[in-house]
Amino acid sequence: MSIVRLLLPDGSPVDLETHGEDDYLTRRLRSGWYELDLLQAIQARNRPGIYVDAGAHIGSLSVWLGRCCPATSLVCIEPFPASADILARNLARALDGRLPWAVLRSPLGELAERVILGEPFNGNTGNVAGRPARKDDDGIECMALDGLGLEGVALLKADVQGMEYEVLTGAAATIQRDHPLIAVEAMTEAEWARTSRHPALEGYRILGRYCASPTYLLEHP
Repeated sequence: MSIVRLLLPDGSPVDLETHGEDDYLTRRLRSGWYELDLLQAIQARNRPGIYVDAGAHIGSLSVWLGRCCPATSLVCIEPFPASADILARNLARALDGRLPWAVLRSPLGELAERVILGEPFNGNTGNVAGRPARKDDDGIECMALDGLGLEGVALLKADVQGMEYEVLTGAAATIQRDHPLIAVEAMTEAEWARTSRHPALEGYRILGRYCASPTYLLEHP
């Protein structure tokens, strides 16, 4: 375990617990907020409502959303147990009663879908890929966003290691009703070509492409 101190735009310090000095994200955070361009782009849209962070990892983005954006509550989804534990501690420390938040430990995807989680690789605990479970696998049952009973979703961020399309499928009714901002990772052009054609994104426009791991921010006019 390590602690990294970061400064919010107003100069307030935030201490984030990480997986340790050997972890990729710890090294990146030593130079400042990770994926700052995306954080600032979301902040600039100034959308009030529920913010959903699927693939929240240890919560560096979640903390920024809770402290710098007009979120009325945070729903943070992280199925990797060690990261989910750190995430909960970081939110408790950084948000300190400012707004309601929850950490959900099942993957977000399509209702009744089951996935197998892999192990972190390349020294990056944020890089935990899943795959659909085969018939003889136990797997972890996914949650669909549409089944969580959330109304007034202002942001849906999906960084789920190649399962973003499934997240959108399970969130289609919420997207159609609330038209949230959507931040979605697509590591390859082929992934983006598939994701961008998802029926739930009809009518959305791209605000920009951000981050070293390509992440697209979309808005419904």
